[in-house]
Amino acid sequence: MLKRLIIILGLGLCTFVAGAQDNWVVRYGLDEGNEIGTYIEILDSVLVLNVLTFCRDNSKSCVGFISIDPDNGELAGKGIIFDTVKISALQSLSSMNGSVLLNINTTDRSRCAVASFRDSGELIDIFDYYVADDDECMGGAIDSNDSTTFVIYGTREVNGPYAVKIRALDADLAPIWTKSIEQEGRQVIQAELQTNNDGGVVVTYTTYDPAEYFDQRVSIAKFSSTGVMEWETSLPYSGDWDSGWSKIADHPDGGYVGTWPFDSTIFYKAIVPNVVYKLKPDGELEWERIVWDRQFTLYDVFATQDGGVLGCGIAEHWPWAEDSVPHYRVPYVVKLDANGNEIWDRKIIDTIGGSDRIRLYAGVELSNGDIVFTGGSRDPNFGTPDDPFPGNIYAIKLDSNGCFYPGCGEWQNVSVPTTSVKTIEKEHAEVRLFPNPASDYMYLGLAVGDSYLPGEYKYFISSTIGQVLMDDKFNPNVITQIMISNLRSGMYVLTITRNGKIIKSNTFTKIEN
Repeated sequence: MLKRLIIILGLGLCTFVAGAQDNWVVRYGLDEGNEIGTYIEILDSVLVLNVLTFCRDNSKSCVGFISIDPDNGELAGKGIIFDTVKISALQSLSSMNGSVLLNINTTDRSRCAVASFRDSGELIDIFDYYVADDDECMGGAIDSNDSTTFVIYGTREVNGPYAVKIRALDADLAPIWTKSIEQEGRQVIQAELQTNNDGGVVVTYTTYDPAEYFDQRVSIAKFSSTGVMEWETSLPYSGDWDSGWSKIADHPDGGYVGTWPFDSTIFYKAIVPNVVYKLKPDGELEWERIVWDRQFTLYDVFATQDGGVLGCGIAEHWPWAEDSVPHYRVPYVVKLDANGNEIWDRKIIDTIGGSDRIRLYAGVELSNGDIVFTGGSRDPNFGTPDDPFPGNIYAIKLDSNGCFYPGCGEWQNVSVPTTSVKTIEKEHAEVRLFPNPASDYMYLGLAVGDSYLPGEYKYFISSTIGQVLMDDKFNPNVITQIMISNLRSGMYVLTITRNGKIIKSNTFTKIEN
């Protein structure tokens, strides 16, 4: 649904390079454990980044997301589920009707579910869509349109192979239909998906021949909104064990662009080469480009407003004449035109040091052509004795030419901040209504230490059937007195909005004095 091209309105651009432009780079050290950012998309006026992490004692998995301000990279919200869930796919985050959605499974893999959040981080609910009995369930990719959410998940009977499936969920995240993703005589090992503007979904999946594991191939299939397969395309190249993943994204002309790596073993001391391809709306291969002369890996590609393709990943450089000198990796961004011809590429030399620098896993294009990428790095500069190489999330904003500063060339140096963004100005906090029950007056206040984003805040008091009885503006950073003596005894709902958007609801009881 081209969610990566949703227009952001009213951006007050903030200059990070003095007198130059509004680009920025930010490290998000969330203190949850080792985190990386693996997927990003636009939701209303913020960017949301998927967070994969090993949390607390680093022995259990957490999943979640952060939301950031595209003006300056400041952290706007954070939602993390601790200790009870695992997540596998790079694309495990989506949004629907203003909510952030994650495809998750429990640590014992007995349940697959969709976790729904507000963009500020508050968990709305967790909806099970598959509960295992004698098998396991592993959540994968997720994507949504205005009415349907599609999820990839794997099921496995005890000691048996995984069966990869796609399931459609309605607006209430209840199952509609399920289809198996398979090819006769081949085993599916990975799948990603992308919603289509006709209400259907396109799935890209990698298969291998059980008798010849090195024969890995990528196929793309289009399913209608009712689950009928409309077409299927297989890419004509084979790869080895480094070819297990592939990515796909929609294109403004109704087609698709994607990438996948293959045949790494023929390259000595090199990262896997990539195929970048373009499909027509009916699945016919329009063009493909095989990059042989670069040592890099693309983790994501997506279409731009001009019909071109942006890709991001990591480039690896080896001192071929000096085997005693270690190699190093750098963040990498490339732009292709509508016919797949390269326009420019950028290698970013960051300042965090170490051989394992920032890997860019995903990106989005803003309405003005600027681009934001997210990724992660294991950073010895921020290590502790208990965790000497912690993982951190990074995001970087570049202009439409892939430049952090004007007129950049193939190489550009970017100074990464040594401090991280940890403070969140909350659009909502733990709203305290006291006393509750109340007779004549109630007070609306904040938890200690919380602060709110600027904007117009209003409260509404309504009956349990939705009839609005009282409403007024208020300042969320001070305690507000609300007179309720004119209300009848009973239960009511107090709803808070910011700039017309609902951000919090609480129930309270009115009693007679």
